[in-house]
Amino acid sequence: MKAKKQLLGFTAASLTLGAVFMAGGAPIPFYHTYAETLGLDKGVLSLATVAYFAGTVIALLFLPRLTNYWGRKRAIYLTLAFGLAGCFLFGNVTGEWRMLAARFMQGLSCGLASSTVAAFIIDNEPRRYKGLAAVIIGSAPNIGLPLGAMGSGVFNMFSDAIGMVFVIVAVLLVGCGALVFASTETITKKQSGAWRSLVPQLKITPRVKKLLPAAACAFAGTWAVGGFYQSYSAAIGIQELGVQSTFVASLTFVSFIAPVALGAALSRGRDKFLLQRFSMLAFFIAVAGVVYAIYSHSLSLFLAFNVMAGIADGAAFTVSMAGIVEGTSLQERAGVLSLIYVVAYGGAALPNLLVSRIAQYFSLLELTAGYAVFTGVMFILVLLTAKRSYYYEA
Repeated sequence: MKAKKQLLGFTAASLTLGAVFMAGGAPIPFYHTYAETLGLDKGVLSLATVAYFAGTVIALLFLPRLTNYWGRKRAIYLTLAFGLAGCFLFGNVTGEWRMLAARFMQGLSCGLASSTVAAFIIDNEPRRYKGLAAVIIGSAPNIGLPLGAMGSGVFNMFSDAIGMVFVIVAVLLVGCGALVFASTETITKKQSGAWRSLVPQLKITPRVKKLLPAAACAFAGTWAVGGFYQSYSAAIGIQELGVQSTFVASLTFVSFIAPVALGAALSRGRDKFLLQRFSMLAFFIAVAGVVYAIYSHSLSLFLAFNVMAGIADGAAFTVSMAGIVEGTSLQERAGVLSLIYVVAYGGAALPNLLVSRIAQYFSLLELTAGYAVFTGVMFILVLLTAKRSYYYEA
């Protein structure tokens, strides 16, 4: 019976993590539509992504420890509430600030999910599938985001009622909440002083301190490109690659994000030190290939290099995270996971914030080339900061 309850909690948490990020992916194919309808410049699209990242970082800094005071389940309910608020705001975007507020609420939801829901997944990981939790945590967001984006694209092929997309997503979030409600709480001895838990306290153990520099470069390099795609994938498809439909435009984002799950799965059981280096090199080559594909206006090349970049992204993130999470205790997990995602989102937010200020002065090709250079720098820093002994010391 205990194993069945644990499996229910594991399933509920995994589906919830995917659903929260599905809600985050739903508006991405409509960014170009919002920009044209509301008369927004390119910089606002980057700013929307920055608002999303800001929400995630705030959630990860101030809210994740609530899970140790409230319990996992109550913290997950708050996560879903933020997601529902984002759906409500996106249901009727009437201006720039409503769009930014909606994206910010989705950022809060995804950021909190990255710690509280992820911790619930680890708590309920089946013993015979050791390591599966890390794979799901690394891949579920990258399954949810493309499903949300593709679902929006498919829906838009048959209806222009964009608001209905977010009604459907809201129903899905409520359903996940019901599954979590039916699950068993894993924090049986809740701490007192929930208000004190709002004080930022990221957990940095001696092991984490050694592994963090290289991992941070891997996180920033890959996630910065992911943030760029959130903002401009639809615009690249329409303006540079001759794509006409919203659904096909959504594939320009999905072709990068969906393969991340494959890269995460393939990384399981691999040499973390070697794979971190190899995957970052492959990621840099792939992004450089994307630049060439845009330059040559080749949709097929663009999609092919996107798939390569996505696989490398998933492998780099998963092995970097797994190396850090290994050996953490039950009470340390939320803080360590928060640290991982603060670094990842923060590292991605800064380049996208810069792009939001300069986007109007550069073409999409030039902006993409800038990200290729950035990923190259991050790869070099990984080579300089990672040491095999950090991963396999006794």
